[in-house]
Amino acid sequence: MFTLLGIFAVAKLIPTKQGKAPVLLGKQLALSKNPKIATALGVTFFVFIGYSVVNTYITSVMSFSGGVVSVILFVLSSRA
Repeated sequence: MFTLLGIFAVAKLIPTKQGKAPVLLGKQLALSKNPKIATALGVTFFVFIGYSVVNTYITSVMSFSGGVVSVILFVLSSRA
């Protein structure tokens, strides 16, 4: 109840503001031509893919529970 009251109060009290025009997708993708940005995006992508692969392997193949998987992934990440 208080949450809804808070949401309505915030929606009513915060003034509306006109935003800028949206950036075209082509301009957004053009940023990936910068080697530093491409490297940061690539590293982020492969970290998440690696985590997903390890989590899937540990959970399904080795039949560990969720709590054990968290501990194993924590130990593996702290050793890197």
